[in-house]
Amino acid sequence: MVMAKNILSTVTATENLYSAWKEVKKKKGSPGVDGVSIALFGSRLDYNLTTLQRCLQNGDYSPLPLLKFHVAKENGGKRPICIPAVVDRVAQRAFLRIIDPMIDPRLSDCSFAYRKCRSVKAAIQRILFYREQGYPYVVHTDIDAYFEHIDHDFLLEKLSSLIDCNEAIELVKRWLKVDFYEGGRLVKNPHKGLPQGAVISPLLANVYLDEFDKAFEQTDFKLVRFGDDFLILCKDKASTKLAFDMALEMIKRLRLKLSCSKTAIVHFGDGFKFLGATLANRNIESDTKSSPVDVPQGKSHKSPILLKTLYLQEQGCILAKNDQRFVIKKKKDVLAEIPAIKVDQIIVLGNSSITTSAMKFALIKRIPIILLSKKGCYCGKIERGDSGNVELHQIQFNLLRNHDFCLRVSKEIVKAKVHNQKVLLQRHSKKIGNINQILDLMRNLLKKVETSNNVDQLRGLEGIASSHYFRGFKYLLKSSFGFENRIKRPPVDPVNSLLSFGYTLLFQNVYAFITVHGLNPYIGYFHALRNKHPSLASDLIEEFRTPIIDSLVLYLVNSQILKERDFYYVGKDRRCLLIDSAQKTFIRHFEHKMNSEVTHYHTGILCSYRKCIDLQVQEMLKVIKGEQSVYRPLTMRY
Repeated sequence: MVMAKNILSTVTATENLYSAWKEVKKKKGSPGVDGVSIALFGSRLDYNLTTLQRCLQNGDYSPLPLLKFHVAKENGGKRPICIPAVVDRVAQRAFLRIIDPMIDPRLSDCSFAYRKCRSVKAAIQRILFYREQGYPYVVHTDIDAYFEHIDHDFLLEKLSSLIDCNEAIELVKRWLKVDFYEGGRLVKNPHKGLPQGAVISPLLANVYLDEFDKAFEQTDFKLVRFGDDFLILCKDKASTKLAFDMALEMIKRLRLKLSCSKTAIVHFGDGFKFLGATLANRNIESDTKSSPVDVPQGKSHKSPILLKTLYLQEQGCILAKNDQRFVIKKKKDVLAEIPAIKVDQIIVLGNSSITTSAMKFALIKRIPIILLSKKGCYCGKIERGDSGNVELHQIQFNLLRNHDFCLRVSKEIVKAKVHNQKVLLQRHSKKIGNINQILDLMRNLLKKVETSNNVDQLRGLEGIASSHYFRGFKYLLKSSFGFENRIKRPPVDPVNSLLSFGYTLLFQNVYAFITVHGLNPYIGYFHALRNKHPSLASDLIEEFRTPIIDSLVLYLVNSQILKERDFYYVGKDRRCLLIDSAQKTFIRHFEHKMNSEVTHYHTGILCSYRKCIDLQVQEMLKVIKGEQSVYRPLTMRY
């Protein structure tokens, strides 16, 4: 074990402090409570590092309070973030550079987070290895608010067993006990918890759980831990109870709690999610969600298939439940079995039914059930009603009274829709001369949109632009199937039928992402509010109609994938509908389109159209919360 004097002298060595500064500078970051930015600290670098060195060596070093704020989590909660001052980041980085190589080799092999040469991929590979070794049953859980509940005295005791250096322990103690500023006032340290955002916190988090990790090394269970999220793999189902009880007892001993809502006993045959991946018997599917604001421009972002949809299309079939799976049956035949972990929403088309147990199971798993008629018309939705964010909804309602806000958002929505329509026509303008006049009309309408001073006028301009657009759209069709212009209710020709059905499917995807992010889908700013109408979903669908559905319909018709024989007419109004096989073909191509990759204009992310919808809902959320002033819709490029 390294002696105390050697540790502290190595930490405060001039070369080590300069190397620590370079790492802090590379990671960038915001100023701390003192307002000193990285650039400002660097402008007097020699003086600042010499002063820090002297304070550390003399024992006079005292860290500044942390700057604390909260960021939204995907599950609707908030994560506390604490920003140390730049000088304290340098001190912690210098300490970590020396201490981490001493401690890390002594930590358990089952821990994969915050460690060099370890990663999510390595954790997943270890899990798959254990699966092949005959560990098919899994206890999946995580620790409730782990970083906030770490006991300081317990942690320092554990750290002392690894480092024989009182000065180093005292330094860590000062970082742990520091107060913080939140909302403009100084808040006393609660004497527990690790500040998320501090350089030293990840290593200390692993140190705290090392006793837990090593306890499982002495058993026949297999533990894979990534931070506060972990799996315990077992050879049989009976062992999972013993493994869970052991984990529960160990976590209590560490003065922590397991998250009951996130605890499950699963089997690889059912599939389950861990670290952004879906693990099953034969495959692994990436499902990692990345923040749109932190991805560098121009980087490829292999997005997951968000909102995996189970379509119930076979007429007369029944959706039932068996253990953790959905089962589709027709008479005595089982048509399909789908692990619930692979389903994010269910769309029922026509005359199919759902058992009570399957419906309850879907509600428990927060899987909405959307009911469409055989004609593709929306009938209703079955979903839990406890996912609303009342404070956010109040902000949405209050903004309805803000004329400038409604006008500003509505302008961007209409401009994007008309722009996208114009781009689709313009791509074909050289081949079809009739379109140029329509393009001129749409350019003039865009100028009027820019100068419009009320939302009602914008709605009128949007309607006129759509009329011009669909007059041009018919010239893009190699076989018009009688299409002259957009007719919604009822669709009287195959093209209108495809457009209506496609818009319905797209609408449900937009609606789902709105609810995922806690917004009220019925409070929009461009479409007028009326009973039973999700106006925000209607607002956000506009920019996606042309790039997703209109272009898909053009492809299906012009490629003769769908032909006139794939449609039939019913009723006195001669409503045009898709036959069952053609409806399945359309859904298959719709899903392929939704999962095809494009570059999201504002972030530079290469992702699926489905992910683009998610990003645009988040964009609207920022505007509603006042985090940015202008809504930036998705626009097509020429």
